[in-house]
Amino acid sequence: MNVVVMCCTLNEERNIERYCEVYSRFANRILICDGGSTDATIELAEGFPKVEVIKFARLMDFGGYPWNPLGELHNFAYKAAKKFNPDWIITDECDSIPTRELQEAIRWKMYKSTSDTIGVGRMYITGVDYYFPNLSLMGYFAWAHRPNKIDGSYWEGNHFALRREHIPHADSGHWQALAQPFALLHYGWPNKGVVAYKTMQKRASGSLPEKGTPIPEGAGKPMPLPEWARWN
Repeated sequence: MNVVVMCCTLNEERNIERYCEVYSRFANRILICDGGSTDATIELAEGFPKVEVIKFARLMDFGGYPWNPLGELHNFAYKAAKKFNPDWIITDECDSIPTRELQEAIRWKMYKSTSDTIGVGRMYITGVDYYFPNLSLMGYFAWAHRPNKIDGSYWEGNHFALRREHIPHADSGHWQALAQPFALLHYGWPNKGVVAYKTMQKRASGSLPEKGTPIPEGAGKPMPLPEWARWN
């Protein structure tokens, strides 16, 4: 069974080694599509034997903050990933990794699955040890799909929106939702510096209101991560 992981990056040196290490444990191939990194992202990724790096050329600039048009970027990567003739394609962001339980079980679950899409819940983490329970819903993120059965391409109508056009809805009968402790650990707000950068970048691009923050309204109070929510 051929499992290919697809990830799009732009200056992800703080996350790329962890990402490649974890996904190398169970994937056959990891495709990193880089959108113009000026840090060590590419060099670090190429140090992993299962990784192949490709480059996406279109880089936008908003007040000194770089941005790739998300739909175009991900479609470019998706077409490249399909060239490996995968049975399953996993897509995830560089700051998001599966729990240890998901890493150890996913190949067997893929092998036994009668569905074309596997949905997994994300745990949105602030810092290292806390998460927002209000944002962490079971099985809602279309993490893996069979590309020979489902078209996983992306909508290109908005540079800042990332949306699949053809992935079926979770209640369609083509979707297998995995419950905790199978989950994705999304380290999107590891420290104040990253939050400040994301805030200024999104405000400069116009994708965030002037007084908005990247942490959604309604996130609620962060709570300690449960003991099982570990990747190593």
